[in-house]
Amino acid sequence: MTNLLCESTDLDVGEGGFTLIELLVVMLVISILLAIAIPTFFGVISTSKDTAAESNTTNVLILAQTIYTKNVGQYLDTSSMVNNLATGSSGLTFTSGASTSENQVSIVTGTSGSATFYSYVSIADLSGNGNCFHIVSTLQPISLYLGSSGPTTYDKGTWYAYEQAPSSGSLTCSASSPFSSTTTAWKGWSGHGFP
Repeated sequence: MTNLLCESTDLDVGEGGFTLIELLVVMLVISILLAIAIPTFFGVISTSKDTAAESNTTNVLILAQTIYTKNVGQYLDTSSMVNNLATGSSGLTFTSGASTSENQVSIVTGTSGSATFYSYVSIADLSGNGNCFHIVSTLQPISLYLGSSGPTTYDKGTWYAYEQAPSSGSLTCSASSPFSSTTTAWKGWSGHGFP
């Protein structure tokens, strides 16, 4: 009987926990997975902030074009456009000044070329990353800045650009910037979406 008891005890001792080496290998694998996952996670968050700002400006353009259609082929003056957009959109706020936070959209309307009516709408939205996304939709040729080289004339249509956040400080994200800004942070004016 004593022999059976000894054998049983030997089996229990052999089925102990993990060895130190096994635990270190598991911790190493987990740390490698975290080293890969964490930067990817923060990259996705960063990209989503810019995508949200792009989406906001595009959606506001659609609302502004709806107002344009209801107003018999012309945009409203800036303050009327801001007020009309504020009543038709949830989750966004509108200003004729600079966009200073996420989901606050800057709006400016005006005349361009030989038009005697409000022929363009300019929209700007600041992303959570500090980048500023711009859309200018115009019925007449229009002069827009693209960096320090001065204004360039663009044909009628819808034009997209963005200003990249500076490495220190912040930029002024305003719908009036495309008509006066000489900053070198501009990326684009593209007729086919954001560059």
